[in-house]
Formats: sequence, structure tokens, C-alpha cells
Amino acid sequence: MANLFWQNCGVRVGGTNLSAYLNKVSLKVTAAALDATTFTNSYQVRLGGLKEITMEEGGFWDSTPDAVEFAGLGVADQAVTVIPTGAETETAYLFQAGNFTYEQFGQVGDVVPFSASLFGTNAAGAVRGQAAAINRSVSGTGQLGSVLTMAGPSATQYVYATLHVQTAATTITVQVQSAPTFAFAAPTTRATIGPITTVGGTFMTRVIGPFTDGFWRFNVSAITGTFLTTGAIGVQ
Repeated sequence: MANLFWQNCGVRVGGTNLSAYLNKVSLKVTAAALDATTFTNSYQVRLGGLKEITMEEGGFWDSTPDAVEFAGLGVADQAVTVIPTGAETETAYLFQAGNFTYEQFGQVGDVVPFSASLFGTNAAGAVRGQAAAINRSVSGTGQLGSVLTMAGPSATQYVYATLHVQTAATTITVQVQSAPTFAFAAPTTRATIGPITTVGGTFMTRVIGPFTDGFWRFNVSAITGTFLTTGAIGVQ
């Protein structure tokens, strides 16, 4: 297993790329450890309970993240994508969260800091997927980003996706497609995101399996103007 040099982490919240403003981020997914120990047990017995998502982020104050943090304070179900390596086809974490704490400013002589705390706000929870498109500028129909190699969902699993529109023009509609081969000779559309007309983030309504296809991608089916997009797909 290769070690990760922590440098190019990609963080998208709604329609904003926060990567250029952050110098630290932590994502914690926990399950409550419920004590089920009885008098007959020699060791403590625990059961996994409710899960929780917490993301802490910090960096240097700027008008862009300041506006985003203020506007999003207390707003639930914002689409969030964290890409540790910042590269397409690599691991991405997808979830919906609300920003409930925003702190800013510091001591004289320092670079002005800010920090925020986000908590999961939706029962869909956290999904471990792959980044399909990162900072992709698109103005025409067709494949958006990279093809992902990922086993299709079983009968008890779902397909998830996030799409972040960082700059918007008139309208864009994006499909989540799968295929039995990398070349996508016979793609099947599993879900449609949009039409989208404004900057923002979308956490796609999940789609239940089973699908046997092992390759996934975004596909632009309709567009007017040029859009800057980032997105990820996951099966869980």
C-alpha cells in the first residue's frame, strides 16, 4: 500500500472549490459503540449504533470562502465531495452536510485564518466512490471526465453521484451511465442530473441495483454555454 503525500486534496462544497483556500481538512465517520455487556460476559460487548459524519476544514480567509460559509451556515444537505489525491479515477468521499460552525480571524501579524465544522445531515450517509470529473470545462455533449472501473451494485446496493457546477452558463443535463466494457459501446443511462442552470452542488437521488456493468461515467446529454464541473460516482 502506497503512502499518501498530503498536498493536492480536492474539496467541493456546493458549487465552490475550496481547495485553494484550505490547508487542512479532516473527515471523520463514526458509529456509536453501544454497550451490550451483561453479567455473564468476561469481556465488554459492544454493538454498532448510529453513524455520524464530521468534517473539519481550515485555511486562509478570503472573500470567496467567507461568502460561501456565511450563506451556507445552518443549511442542510449541501453536496460535498472530498478527493484526497485531487485526481480523476481516484478515491472520493461523497455525502450531504450542513455547516454549523464558522470561525475567522486571529492574531495581529498572522495570515488571517478561518475554520468551519460540517456535519452530515442526510440518512444516505457517506459514500466511498471515485472522482469522475475534476474541474472539467464543458461546452458540448458527450463523455464528461474519465471512465471509472467499479463493480455495479448488488440488489441491496445503490449508485450515488455528486455533481458540482462551479461556473454556469445557460443549462446543462448530465447522465450517469454504465457499460459492460471500457469503450462504452453499449451504455445504459442509470440516472439523470438536471437540467442545471446555476452554480451549485447536486447529490443525485440514489438508484438501487442490481446492475452487472463494471464501468461508469458522466455523459452530457444537453448543454448551452460553457460549464466548469467536478463530480464523483460511488456504489455502496
